Amino acid sequence: MSSAAEVVLPPSGARVIIEGGYYTIRPYPWKRGPLEGPRSFYVEVVAGTPPLPFELLRRPVVNDAEREWVVLTLPAGERVVLPEGLPSRRVMTFDRPTATELLSFNAAVEMAAALRSNRNRVSFALLVGDLALPPELRQPITWVLPDAYNEILASRKDTVLLTESRCRAVAAKQIVRAAKRTLRNAEALASLYGDAGCCVFDDATTKERAIYLAADALLDSRLTANPIVALTKDSTRPACAATIAGKLRALLNRERSLTYHIAWYDTADDPDIRNKNLEGLIVAASFFADVDVDAQVVTLDNGRITHIDRLKTSEVRKPGLRNGYHDLLLATHREGRHYGLEFILSASSVDCCVYHKTNA
Repeated sequence: MSSAAEVVLPPSGARVIIEGGYYTIRPYPWKRGPLEGPRSFYVEVVAGTPPLPFELLRRPVVNDAEREWVVLTLPAGERVVLPEGLPSRRVMTFDRPTATELLSFNAAVEMAAALRSNRNRVSFALLVGDLALPPELRQPITWVLPDAYNEILASRKDTVLLTESRCRAVAAKQIVRAAKRTLRNAEALASLYGDAGCCVFDDATTKERAIYLAADALLDSRLTANPIVALTKDSTRPACAATIAGKLRALLNRERSLTYHIAWYDTADDPDIRNKNLEGLIVAASFFADVDVDAQVVTLDNGRITHIDRLKTSEVRKPGLRNGYHDLLLATHREGRHYGLEFILSASSVDCCVYHKTNA
């Protein structure tokens, strides 16, 4: 695990996944009168409403047989006045990608081209933040992609298009469920630490009972800013690091051979993206024994590269270095004191620990 000055090219012929330009959909109500292109809109209408101009797709609203979502995609220069009396509750639209989202995307595209020249087997991945869309409109997600993405992605057979909702579903099923099964079983906790050098625990002082990960790699790598990683936002909803680990699981599709992964993201779009990406890799390594990845996380600040971190999952998922998971938690407690955190190990042979927050 290290920080480098430049991206290290994988060996010729190796499989590589390039990822960059995470596009977040940020919907907002359209209140400017006629609809104007180039732009996409989605409109909630009464079921059975006749087709609207530039209608692309239509989906029934879940649990409401009387309502439908209609997607309209207007080309440049087109203008649509919705029919008078249209029984619509909402007309929503969203903005184009930010300049830095596009810059990260194009940097990843250029890197993919360079790797193909190096005779690497390259897959190009784009993650779409679709959580703000109605669930009915998340598939297929291609309708929401701006031309700047579609022009490149449509010409490639090696593109992997992922949505945040799908990655979160993978995380809920394969990470959160596994953590919950392990959480209250001392034998399983000991086995997890022995095999992977990590431990799960929850915040038993709140009704949310969020679940966390402690790991030798978090304490010893110094790559991340935090001594622990949140796996959930409450007792069930995956947090960011778990969702990113779910993305890696979905990208690899149970590939068992070594894969190289290079991701490009800008802090202008998410100030904490570097930590999230590194923590996601640590979570993936901790929970997926078959994931074998040599990853490079390229972090930019308004287009300027500030960090290139290299992390191999084989360096994260190692047999525990300490005398059991209790020692790991004590070491994590010592490291995390300046965060105002306290850990109290339960006397029970089943409970892992109780996690306390203080005002320190």
